Amino acid sequence: MLLNYLEIIEKEFAEYRKGVNLNRQVYLTPDRTENLYLEYDDLRIKFKEIKKEFKLRRSAYFITHPAKGDADWDQHWESYLEGAFPSLTFSQNDFERTPSELAYRYLAGQFDYHPDTMERKVFESRSIAKERSKRSKALHGNNEEKTTDISSWDVG
Repeated sequence: MLLNYLEIIEKEFAEYRKGVNLNRQVYLTPDRTENLYLEYDDLRIKFKEIKKEFKLRRSAYFITHPAKGDADWDQHWESYLEGAFPSLTFSQNDFERTPSELAYRYLAGQFDYHPDTMERKVFESRSIAKERSKRSKALHGNNEEKTTDISSWDVG
């Protein structure tokens, strides 16, 4: 009896895990979409830093460790990257990509979209934020109290 119950529960959790793992698009909620461009900008800056660090550290590593090979470098880089940028990955193959491409690819992987689709979603997010900012400025500008300096008026 208990074994049957546990099997049923296990099947329910398996279906839940399958849905969560296979459909990560559900995590791109409207609130998260609204600020997607900020997340992208942050990632792009981080990937720019990573590319710079990769280039500097790689050349320094092989100058200080001339007998070591690419496998040793990969291991060294991986341990550095885990400490400096824990949630991001970057390999020799990624060096050819721009920070923007890497940011789009990262977000695409996170939300299970194609990088081109993610680029469009980031663009839409930025457009919505700009439009909201314009509306806010227009609304704020119309509600300002207009004051006139009457001290210079000639009241005869």
